[in-house]
Amino acid sequence: MVQRSAQVARYVPLVQRIAQRIRARLPANVDVADLVQAGLLGLMDALDSQSGDESDAFISYASMRIRGSILDELRAQDWLPRRARAKEQSIGRAMARLEQHLGHPPNDEEIAKDLGWTMSAYQAALRESGGQILYLEDLAADNDAFVGR
Repeated sequence: MVQRSAQVARYVPLVQRIAQRIRARLPANVDVADLVQAGLLGLMDALDSQSGDESDAFISYASMRIRGSILDELRAQDWLPRRARAKEQSIGRAMARLEQHLGHPPNDEEIAKDLGWTMSAYQAALRESGGQILYLEDLAADNDAFVGR
């Protein structure tokens, strides 16, 4: 038990670093302590299935488990259905693409046309999402490196 506590304590900075990086891309109402708590569960799973040594392989594995555990918790807390989240992501990608192409922020009509949606479908998608655009997939793609072992 003492050894387990020592292992967890050794990797708490890794959990905190990953949680803070994910938190930086989230709305202000998400508490980093909640993310750290979820990340600690991922760390304990990693320690259960691996030796917990300080090898690069374990650190990479633990980082994936920590990040995955945090993202699972965020998904569980997400009030938006997946279909609405997918529409929201389509809108975000269209906005970025059009701004790059047009050289100015696109208006609603330009976005709806780019997506092939009617204005009413576009406005319904905006209402469903509550206007909040958050990309959990982008968070999962973040590659953290454990530095300072």
